[in-house]
Amino acid sequence: MNLPVLILCIFVCSRAYAKLPSNFNKCSRKQSDFDDCFFKAVEHAIKQLNVPIKEVGLPSIDPLFVPSMTIGAGTSAVAFEQRYTNLSFTGFTNIKFSKVGIDFKTNVLSVEGTVIPEVVMSFNYDFNGNVLMLPITGKGPGKTEIVKPKFSLEFNLEEYDKDGQKHLKVKGQKFHWEAELLKFNFENLFGGDKALSDNINKVMNENWQPVFEDVGSSYSEALGQIFAAIANEFFAKVSVLELFGEE
Repeated sequence: MNLPVLILCIFVCSRAYAKLPSNFNKCSRKQSDFDDCFFKAVEHAIKQLNVPIKEVGLPSIDPLFVPSMTIGAGTSAVAFEQRYTNLSFTGFTNIKFSKVGIDFKTNVLSVEGTVIPEVVMSFNYDFNGNVLMLPITGKGPGKTEIVKPKFSLEFNLEEYDKDGQKHLKVKGQKFHWEAELLKFNFENLFGGDKALSDNINKVMNENWQPVFEDVGSSYSEALGQIFAAIANEFFAKVSVLELFGEE
């Protein structure tokens, strides 16, 4: 292969765009049943994400691994900063959607649903402060079970040009969630003092609602940012044309 042809090949290959995986359903915005098609396509795609799909920038979301997450102190029940590392979320592929839609005029993508039976968050924690006016301190493994969480997620999108193709990116997000029940289990509290540890876990489980009400919005913001980052990796690889066809 001569040099000009080689250069042309490199140029063309660098402009190649990721196609949707063959096991993903595609919907054209021009089809009359687009809304129903898009609902089913998103629902079907989520089910596939128990493994990463690297060619389109999608990680596994079941489990979903997050290296670290910090939740700021609340104003009442949770008077300390929550620091987590090596988080693993399981259950997200069990979403039962009640709404999936995209408005091409306003560029708003919105979804709503419930995860059945639960999302489980496993992690390493580092706590030092007060919860429900009781001292809490320790480092170690922990788990929070979020029973039947209901959520809504809204992405404000904007288009941009990338190598002659239109792509989307998330410029703003709103994530809201609530749950039927939270179950906490923090191991090794108070340096492994079982009596104190059991007592704090018991108090938190019996009073999960004020705990959630105090810091739930901080979790919403953190999770919204995580999902926005995942979406942006996907949108950066897959063009608007590949996603939705011609305007």
